[in-house]
Amino acid sequence: MESSSTAITTQSPAPSGKSTPQPPSGKSTPSSSDVQLTEEAVSRYLIQKPMTTKDLLKKFQTKRTGLSSKQTVNVLAQILKRLNPERKNVNNKMHFYLTE
Repeated sequence: MESSSTAITTQSPAPSGKSTPQPPSGKSTPSSSDVQLTEEAVSRYLIQKPMTTKDLLKKFQTKRTGLSSKQTVNVLAQILKRLNPERKNVNNKMHFYLTE
């Protein structure tokens, strides 16, 4: 009987392995993702080096944040307005940056 219970134990990791691919298609994944579009995260990037809005949008991809493209752009715009970073033109591109 012990061998049959071991077989059940060995079979139980398999279903959990099958359930692991399911969450990426579910809506719970974006909320548990590592990338959150917050004021803190944006300021962390802008303190490191000057970035364009395009660079920032690459950092906060819609796949990782769980927001639509329009939502990502709107939230990023609001955060930049609140942070009011310094601006610098480099090769005719506007770069935003923060000093500590």
